[in-house]
Amino acid sequence: MTKLVGGMAIDEEGVRKNVYTSRVTEADLADLRGIEHTTHLFQRWVPKAREARVIVIGEHISAAAITAGTAATHVDYRIDYSALSYAPVTPPAEVVSATRLLMAEFGLVYGALDFVITPSGEWVLLEINPTGQYGFVENATGAPLTAQLADLLAGAGR
Repeated sequence: MTKLVGGMAIDEEGVRKNVYTSRVTEADLADLRGIEHTTHLFQRWVPKAREARVIVIGEHISAAAITAGTAATHVDYRIDYSALSYAPVTPPAEVVSATRLLMAEFGLVYGALDFVITPSGEWVLLEINPTGQYGFVENATGAPLTAQLADLLAGAGR
């Protein structure tokens, strides 16, 4: 898989275009001309039953399972938010402890972590976004993320 590092849009010939994560094919690998002109992020494909967005705000950890409703959203759920279903989910204890350690190692008090949950139930970390979005998780699950963030910023959430 490949995805942009940074934003998910580019301007090309005066037209703003969204660029989503995509699977890299053998044909893609046969012609890599131009790859040297920008930064790329490549990740191995992990078979998935669903994904999870884990939001860490101070000591609070909230998570939502994200189930894709189409083949396209199965690769990158950002393609069509209306094709997704969400459910609050409790990460396994080892994921929670590893997440806390990761946050401490990076000195972060906020992070949006993306995981694949495999068909066997294993949680595989894809990335941590130190400025990742949380509103769609709050809207879908009712988790009080904005209040937690306000408390953190006011000094009560550390």
